[in-house]
Amino acid sequence: MPLQDIKARINFSITEEQKKSTGICCFMYLPLSKFDCKKEGNIIRASFGKKLREHILNFLNSTEDEKGKKCEIMMVDSVELVELLANNKLAYGPVYYYDNHNFDKTIDFINTKNFSPVFCKSSIFSNQSEFRVVTKLPDGKVC
Repeated sequence: MPLQDIKARINFSITEEQKKSTGICCFMYLPLSKFDCKKEGNIIRASFGKKLREHILNFLNSTEDEKGKKCEIMMVDSVELVELLANNKLAYGPVYYYDNHNFDKTIDFINTKNFSPVFCKSSIFSNQSEFRVVTKLPDGKVC
């Protein structure tokens, strides 16, 4: 039977014990592809276009409504951030948004060497453009 004929859903999760011992910090990241870019000689100028502003405002409005907390915008140098995370031996990276019903694509992703359910989320959340920093919490520490 072909995988696409199977009526099932894919869902990644970690155990309750893993949740208690794992610290996760989440950010919305904006790759350069989300900006309006113009190349001028050797320089690329990136600006917030109307579409990007709407994307950010929609994200902030939906997230603040869901959580009841205010979201802050912080801009950082991504190269410096990655160096800081790597130097502190923290796991980090963008979240992979999987299609709960597309087995072929999801299985291909699972077979990559860096697969971890901590960096996976259903594609219904793909508007979040999430980047995560993950660490194992010391024994006895609970978030």
